[in-house]
This record gives sequence, C-alpha cells and structure tokens, in this order.
Amino acid sequence: MLKELNLARNKKPLVYVLSSRSCADCREFMNSWTRIDRVTLASLTAQFLAVLALDDYVLELGPALSPPNGDYLPRVFFADPDGTLRLEVTNPGSDKSAPFYYSSAEEVVEAMRRFLKQHQADVGSGAYPADLQQDIP
Repeated sequence: MLKELNLARNKKPLVYVLSSRSCADCREFMNSWTRIDRVTLASLTAQFLAVLALDDYVLELGPALSPPNGDYLPRVFFADPDGTLRLEVTNPGSDKSAPFYYSSAEEVVEAMRRFLKQHQADVGSGAYPADLQQDIP
C-alpha cells in the first residue's frame, strides 16, 4: 500500500516517477539514469523530493496522476512543495497524446532544470542550497 505523503514541512518541489519492472520501455528508461553525470544527478535530485511508484503502486496513485490517455509508462510529473501538480510541465519531445512520457533520464534532467528555473523564479533564489548556476545552464 502506498503511504500518503505528509507535505506540511516540505520545502522541496516533488517529482513523481511512475514505472513498471515488466515494461520494456520502463526498464530502458530506468537504465538510462546510469548515463547521467553523478555530480549533476546528485545536485539536481537534492533539489526535489522524489517519489518512485513501481508496478501495482502506480494504480494506487489515483486519478490525479492518471490524466486522460494516461495508460502509458514511464510517466513523470512535477509538483509544488505543497503537492499541487504542475501539469503544464510536460516533455516537449513526447507525443501530444502522451505528454508525461519520458523515454530517457536525459529528458527528465532537462525537465527538472526547466521546472527548477520556474520554481526558483516563483520562490526566490535564496530557497536553494545547491549551486543552481552549475545545475541550470
């Protein structure tokens, strides 16, 4: 059973990764994370509260993370620290019928950078402990 997140004290934006071990695209997607530079990956992921939902747990997330035509995996969603989904953050390289589909970690890293730029503008640069000048070109 998937536990509910208590976001009352959370200050980091969220990234939800929905995947399945029985899905060939998902396995390829998960393996693609090994191609990302460790420093970049560590610095970017430190900026987020990450939620990985695998297999049957994806079904427990409910309709909020299952938009119309949401029968594809892997899917990645971004949310504000209070849990408000930011459905405007999509993969520009994906098919319009699958806007939250990411085929590689590189695509997710670019989306993370775009999201952090916008989020940083919304909350101010003092909210970030890491060096975003290095993380966000």
